[in-house]
Amino acid sequence: MHKIGNLTAQAASNLNLSDFDYYVMNELKLKNYVRYVDDIIIVSKSKESLTRALPKIKEKLKETHQEMNTKKAKIDTAYHGVQFLGRVSYPYGYQKPSKQVVKRVCKKAKKMEYENVENLLAKVNSDIGILKKHNCRKLIENYINELPEEINKIVRYDDTKTLFKKI
Repeated sequence: MHKIGNLTAQAASNLNLSDFDYYVMNELKLKNYVRYVDDIIIVSKSKESLTRALPKIKEKLKETHQEMNTKKAKIDTAYHGVQFLGRVSYPYGYQKPSKQVVKRVCKKAKKMEYENVENLLAKVNSDIGILKKHNCRKLIENYINELPEEINKIVRYDDTKTLFKKI
């Protein structure tokens, strides 16, 4: 199971930012607005409208005792990729995992812990399922290569079925 954070924090975030959502969509008229808890993307055909809206957005966030992470906030073309919720999305539907996802997956493989073979299979096949969403064969290969050698003596990756099986 993957954790999505403290449910109370998620609910508080939604309550705290509901006025902000209304403000961005209805007062600033930025219709292509997406928010998941505290991660926000606003897409516009007009760079100028986003540039004008940015100081207003920062001010509105201050009213709710929030502040924008200026390291992550940027106005850029979609052709450079839009990072959101662990993926970098490009025009025409192409997506790849973010650098953080790649690092996290490889670190998780290196430190894989399990109680028994069934538990191990559940864990590695869950990870492979997540990686398949990214359609990234190289990342799957990296994950397999990062697994401790002892695990490769217990389970083997079946490329035809894209899952691990017991040896």
